[in-house]
Amino acid sequence: MDAHSGNRVVSILLVVVCILLGGLLATNLSIMRQYKLEEQRWAVRQQQVELIRAMAELQEDAIFDLLGDYQDAAYSSRVDRIAEQQLLAAESQLSALQLIALQNSQITELLLLTYEDLPAEPVIVVK
Repeated sequence: MDAHSGNRVVSILLVVVCILLGGLLATNLSIMRQYKLEEQRWAVRQQQVELIRAMAELQEDAIFDLLGDYQDAAYSSRVDRIAEQQLLAAESQLSALQLIALQNSQITELLLLTYEDLPAEPVIVVK
């Protein structure tokens, strides 16, 4: 083996090592990009969870307020007729039905979020 063929083998090995290092770098960059996307997706999900939690608390407060408001209005000393109590009860029932319809709509939206694929580039909504 002469010096020229030895240099050629070293050059080939250096090219192979450079190609392998380039592939390793490309793989690492791809993994880092995937990791950032997953972080963004997680952040979006966390925001959604916080919004849902706040919405649930608001609805819980609305339900308790609805019942309390009805009891205060229907059984106060200013209501002296059964017809007025019935009207207040009907209004409270209508409010409760509207709340149930809102909750059904929100459940549908949550189901869509569960089964819908997140966008490739997550959009973070800030209120």
